[in-house]
Amino acid sequence: MINLVSDFFGAVQILQWQILAGTLLLLLVVGVFFMASLRRMVRRRTAELQSIFDHMQEVLYRTDDKGRILMITPSVKALTGFSAQEIRGRLVTDFYVDASERDVLLRLLSSDGSVSDFRIRLRHRNGDVLWISVNCHVYRDDQGHAAGVEGTFRDVSDLISAEEKLQTLALAVENSPVGIIIADSQASIVHVNPAFEKISGYSSEEVLGKNPRFQSSGLTPKATYLDMWRMVSVGKTWRGEFLNRRKNGELYCQSSAVAPVRDKHGDISFYVAVQEDISERKKTAMALDLAKQQADAANTAKSRFLAAASHDLRQPLQAMRLYLDVLAERLSEPREKMIVGKLQMAHRDVGGLLDRLLDISQLDAGQIQPHVEPFDIGSMLNDLHAQYQATAVNAGLTWRLHIPQGLLRVNSDPVFVKEIISNLISNALRYTTQGGILLAARRRVDGVRVEVWDTGPGIDEGRQEEIFQEFVQLGNPERDRRKGVGLGLSIASRMSRMLGGRIALKSRPGRGSVFSFDLPLATGDVQIEMQREEAAEMRNFHGRLVFVIDDDPQMRDSLGIMLEQWQCEVMSFGDGEKALATMRKVKRTPDAVIADFRLRDNTTGVDAIRALHALAGSYIPALLLTGDTEPSRMQEASAAGFPLLHKPVAAQKLGLFLERHFPITTD
Repeated sequence: MINLVSDFFGAVQILQWQILAGTLLLLLVVGVFFMASLRRMVRRRTAELQSIFDHMQEVLYRTDDKGRILMITPSVKALTGFSAQEIRGRLVTDFYVDASERDVLLRLLSSDGSVSDFRIRLRHRNGDVLWISVNCHVYRDDQGHAAGVEGTFRDVSDLISAEEKLQTLALAVENSPVGIIIADSQASIVHVNPAFEKISGYSSEEVLGKNPRFQSSGLTPKATYLDMWRMVSVGKTWRGEFLNRRKNGELYCQSSAVAPVRDKHGDISFYVAVQEDISERKKTAMALDLAKQQADAANTAKSRFLAAASHDLRQPLQAMRLYLDVLAERLSEPREKMIVGKLQMAHRDVGGLLDRLLDISQLDAGQIQPHVEPFDIGSMLNDLHAQYQATAVNAGLTWRLHIPQGLLRVNSDPVFVKEIISNLISNALRYTTQGGILLAARRRVDGVRVEVWDTGPGIDEGRQEEIFQEFVQLGNPERDRRKGVGLGLSIASRMSRMLGGRIALKSRPGRGSVFSFDLPLATGDVQIEMQREEAAEMRNFHGRLVFVIDDDPQMRDSLGIMLEQWQCEVMSFGDGEKALATMRKVKRTPDAVIADFRLRDNTTGVDAIRALHALAGSYIPALLLTGDTEPSRMQEASAAGFPLLHKPVAAQKLGLFLERHFPITTD
């Protein structure tokens, strides 16, 4: 029995050891599997961390207490160009650009033990300079001694550049001479610059949080504000003007530009308004506008004065001209004819003055426009040379002409060109007392240059533009009428500009002057008009009935005498109504009508001629005479469609008009 019990306990003990061994074996197996799984997890986590280190933009590093780099992440290569292997073991200070910046960093670490967002410059491998932001601290060993520095750094070069730009913009805003308002999306002011404070009189503390409309004077139209909000609400910049009120109550005008600023989602986050005080500019503009109006009014008054003076003078001058022409045709004694010739010359001088006034009025009215056509400028210069030959010789001057051989065909307005050259020649003759004058034409690559040279007193360079102004004369303080009134060069200059060119002037005081202008060459054939030889015998329009309508008795009388000398039958009337009444009474239609443009009771010669046409039921040759130079009247007369002559009219022109409509007869 005892043996059985002993065997039983022995078996139990063996079983316990077997169970313990199995348990230990199971734990060992489980431990092995756990450790393997743990190692796999550690490797995976390590790989994940390594991947993060390898791809992170920031660089992690650690140095020893001497500043040698012990560890640095591979991302350093993308930032500096150096690989981690190249950097390990080197002093971190080897890469800093500025020793003073490095010293500041070391002092901060020594005193504080750490730094945050410290900006320092770093040298890239290619030599470029980078700005980096450093975040680091001093780490310690087991005994608490400083063992080195560990931390991170990142490239902030773009951020530094953006901050510098923002700082520049901020300085520009703060120092701008124009007022700047920044408001939030609810139109509440969040910032104003010093210029706004100066312009408005309000301090920034007084306006922050307010709507900019607090400046309103109530005088700006509501439509202006509606238009502004309509523009800025769709993201556009609005520009316009406000009439606002300063803090002291003074009104001022400001030019404004208002623009919305959107955030990254496209929503409006701010409004920026740039405002400039233009009150003084407005006052200046108003003063200039007033001055312009006054100048225009003075110019209009001048034209009206010239027109009135010209008309009132032309009436008696016209009668005088016709009386002289009648007398010249009747006289046969040489001495008497010489006296009448001098009277006619004096009359032409006065008429020439009025013609200059007429030219100015016509140019002001825009009544005369160039009619471009091809013509031979050489033939024109020959005629002008012959025309002024006697005048130059009588003045004791040499008078030369230079023209290249062959036909000089140009494309321009022959009337304008002749008037320009005549004015230049007349000017040279007036002011040249010794030496001579040269009229020349010179070929150019694409045209012909016309020149008038003189050996006159010359013109200072500072006054050469002045002589082309109206009524300006140099060297004629006594206003000698033989030297004109200062209109010729002005007329020539204006006509030249209407032809698309300009008159050039070269002059040396004491040596003389040369005036010139260019004309374009013409292509194709140029027709040369043959001038008709004037008949030596007196005209004879025997039996032709001519109606003369003029409210001036002298004009009616002088015209009547001239026409009767040409054997015309003349009926004279003071107005159109009397002419109509006579035509009905005698039941005879006139062969021609000569009428003054301006008659009594606001009627015109045009009205009278048209009434006679209507009564006759057919066309009657008609000629208008006018002494008016007022632009609107000249335009009205030209628009009537009838031939128009300006007083004083020579008998020759009247005779040519009649010849065109009925032939000359002989006794």
